[in-house]
Amino acid sequence: MLKALPRLVEKIFDKGVSLFIHAADQKRLKEVNDSLWTYTPLGFLPHGMDGDGFEKKQPIFLSTKYEPLNGAKICISVDPVPLAHFSMFDSVVYVFDESDFSSYRALLSKQPMHAKDCVLWAQNQKGVWEKSVLEDTAP
Repeated sequence: MLKALPRLVEKIFDKGVSLFIHAADQKRLKEVNDSLWTYTPLGFLPHGMDGDGFEKKQPIFLSTKYEPLNGAKICISVDPVPLAHFSMFDSVVYVFDESDFSSYRALLSKQPMHAKDCVLWAQNQKGVWEKSVLEDTAP
């Protein structure tokens, strides 16, 4: 997950869109922070974490709280947190490892949505990202 995350963040950042990244705890937040600083020797992704200061000016803001202090409308969550916590965003992206898939499937099965609202991206054996719609998750 931490290998794919910086590339996704970079694509969003390159479009000039503010981004909020949520993690459930400080340990996970630090892992995300470290991955954004070190994923390429050619540069870094400008970002800040809750408590670093200048939160409102950060193009990419990381936090364990549910407050996009940078005004972002796109959220990436690296933990299975119910969508209700992210109602202020236009888009929410869950990024997870294959080993966590059952946790996310259980989470999505409890959400008030339909399969057309959920899209799963997974890497195939060649490393190419493929898009597929989840089975209907409506209650």
